[in-house]
Amino acid sequence: MAEESVLRQDVFIEERQALGNYRRFLTNERLRLGRLRTELEGRIEAQRLLLVEAERKLEALRNMREDKQAAWRCQMEKEQGDLVDELVVARWRRNP
Repeated sequence: MAEESVLRQDVFIEERQALGNYRRFLTNERLRLGRLRTELEGRIEAQRLLLVEAERKLEALRNMREDKQAAWRCQMEKEQGDLVDELVVARWRRNP
């Protein structure tokens, strides 16, 4: 019986040590995961800012393209008008 009591105490001590080790592991793991979460949130925010900047630049490029297309259309219409004017004058000169 005395041996059983000593063995039980040894088992109890080992279990308490294992429980303490496990609690330390959990504490360390929570800290590690908290640091990782903070780091990843920072990286996500940085990526979000890059995305916002890229979308802003894309919108600026689209506006520039629309402006260039409008200027091109205006120039094309002017050239077509000038060509029509030249044709009318040429036809008028042939048939006075």
